[in-house]
Amino acid sequence: MDILTERLKIRTLTKDDLYKLAPILADEDIVRFSLTGPLKEEKEAMNYLQRIMDHHARFGFGLYAIEEQKSGSLIGLAGLLSQSIQGESKIELAYRLSQDFWGKGLGLEAASAIADHAFARLHINEIITMVDPRNQKGLAIAERLGMRPWKKTVLFDIPVSIYLLQKIEVVPYREEWARQFEEEKNKLSEAFKNVGIRFYHIGSTAIPGCFAKPIIDILGTVPDMTLLDATGNLSSALNYEALGEYGMRGRRFFTKRGTTAVNLHIFEESDPETERHLRFSKYLKENKEDRDSYSKLKLALAEKFPSNIQRYCLGKELAIKLIDIKAAEALSERISAPEAPLKKENWTPDEVLKALELNMLRQMTTFAKYVPNMEIVFQKDAVCLRSNINDDTFNIVLAANFPKAKAAHRVKLITDLYTSQKLPFSFWIGPSDKPADLDQHLKAAGLHLKEEDIGMAMPMDDFTKTQTPAGLTLKRCKNKEDLLEFCKVLESVNISPHAYQQIYSPLPEILYNGDSPFEMHTAAIEGKPIATGMLVLSANVAGIYYVAVHPEERRKGYGRAMMEHLLERAKERGYLMAVLLSSKEGKLLYENFGFKDLCLFKEYAWSPPRT
Repeated sequence: MDILTERLKIRTLTKDDLYKLAPILADEDIVRFSLTGPLKEEKEAMNYLQRIMDHHARFGFGLYAIEEQKSGSLIGLAGLLSQSIQGESKIELAYRLSQDFWGKGLGLEAASAIADHAFARLHINEIITMVDPRNQKGLAIAERLGMRPWKKTVLFDIPVSIYLLQKIEVVPYREEWARQFEEEKNKLSEAFKNVGIRFYHIGSTAIPGCFAKPIIDILGTVPDMTLLDATGNLSSALNYEALGEYGMRGRRFFTKRGTTAVNLHIFEESDPETERHLRFSKYLKENKEDRDSYSKLKLALAEKFPSNIQRYCLGKELAIKLIDIKAAEALSERISAPEAPLKKENWTPDEVLKALELNMLRQMTTFAKYVPNMEIVFQKDAVCLRSNINDDTFNIVLAANFPKAKAAHRVKLITDLYTSQKLPFSFWIGPSDKPADLDQHLKAAGLHLKEEDIGMAMPMDDFTKTQTPAGLTLKRCKNKEDLLEFCKVLESVNISPHAYQQIYSPLPEILYNGDSPFEMHTAAIEGKPIATGMLVLSANVAGIYYVAVHPEERRKGYGRAMMEHLLERAKERGYLMAVLLSSKEGKLLYENFGFKDLCLFKEYAWSPPRT
């Protein structure tokens, strides 16, 4: 058997390989986290090799030799082993690599090839890998493969973490999925009855006629996520595993495997993701051509990447975005139940800070999911917004959460997403971003500090609006013509001239109309727009952005009038806490309203050298 990858050849072992493998099997560093330990004696190594060959003869698979194609050198072992884990029969993915070839990604390359071989050629449906919790490289490879934690146990007096990877299986729609959802919904409603969560069936298993992975996706919406977090893990009684945000800020993700496999996604009801998920399912239910096309794509991706869930998901991204755009253009009304009429009232300082960061994240990234020339590049430890617009307003990195030891490496990889295409970009650092010395890594990577903004917050209990200046009319943007006026004012204060054509013009109207979390407002004198403001009503706070006044109309009270208009509108929609980012120059204006300092944001920037 031969498996060829980009740099490796994986082949059947022979007895002639013994002396080439002996140094690897005896190396204490290589086998430091192995259950067998080093094999120092020739007889031990020979017996080990014989056991491998016997295993292959019995099961039809086993460990294989890894050769580097370039040199022809035998550099390690990788393959599959039959194991019994607490009475359950499992197939383990195992590998060992010569130290001379560490740090080059070859372990991941070999493991990926073996996983593909298991699923595509051996028709195995799931594999495990057993990792000593101290083995950081082994844990990283398991995560890169898309494996998820399965259980922890002790083998030969050694604690091990066991990770599970299941074959990506896409099957025709099954009538039983609707029934399974209803049964699970009833159980969840009882378990979370004191939190006020509503549950909806989403994803492909909710769409009759659509091919899907046989996993029920359930969306839960909650008025206040802190209520859910305060309850502890209510899902434990239902055999769910809590995985935190799991790569999506503001979400709580739970998963359950068994007779009925379930992914449970819980968002706050004002999170734009809730309506996006529901629109997607509703649109495909009603549009057969797009539904069939999406099914064919998933079948092709599952066949091409049977073991790589990340590449499978990345392969769907563009299709999902195009469907999201069509769904938003086709639908004009909210699908989920109306939000709670009154939002969160009692706050701790830490809760306000986290809400500000989340609100800011949604303001910067949500529209990108509906604009053809923008994308959110998947990174598990940062949010990366990239466009083909030559403006750092629309190329942004934020919400970084890098391990301290890998920060320099992660900064380089992420900045390369922009510098390789000569795109100017901004890298925002907020109070929750990690590591603490992230700004030093950005400076070392060639970025400079562009500006510092002060995060501010104000409870709105005592806010009352004063009299609007004579002749000033304020309105909410409801169509493309209104958005054009909004963008012209922004352009007058040197906020991107690309904003309307590239960002706002393509937006489906449902994203900024009705009870959408996003509201854009303009103020006009004698029909001429002279001021702007944006509300982002999410994370239980009213985020205020883009308060701007045309340079010719300043110092006439129009900026204050727009602020009061936005605050009044937020209170009308039940919001009791306002947040914003202020420059040092604008801070006094907001302090006069009652806003107080909360935190500091730093914006670092990079631009391509001028030629």
